Amino acid sequence: MHEDDDDAIRAVYDLSYRRLVTQMVALCGNRSEAEDVVQESFLTALTHRADFVAASNKEAWLRTVALNRLRNRWRRARVAGRILPRFRTELSIELGPGAPEDHVAVVYALSQLSAQVRLTAVLYY
Repeated sequence: MHEDDDDAIRAVYDLSYRRLVTQMVALCGNRSEAEDVVQESFLTALTHRADFVAASNKEAWLRTVALNRLRNRWRRARVAGRILPRFRTELSIELGPGAPEDHVAVVYALSQLSAQVRLTAVLYY
């Protein structure tokens, strides 16, 4: 059973990884962080196989896990910022080398929105 589950997870990975990373980049503005939370969502799928296999929309399941991971990171950063204000830094947009200019412009524009509006726009489109 685990081998079939692994094959299913691998198939979803091949199909959805790039799309999920793109969505998370649009939310957080940082390709490295986006890749981390998406990878963590696939690890969660491996450790919670039954929940993942039972999900009718596996990509949505992974997106929810990745989004929750991202929210937890933001929450920890916000708490750390209150506790250690001198270490607070501005978020920078890091999309990696060769990112298309229009993609950088969209992510920058999204970063100017409130977190809730940005979340709504990214998940809608």
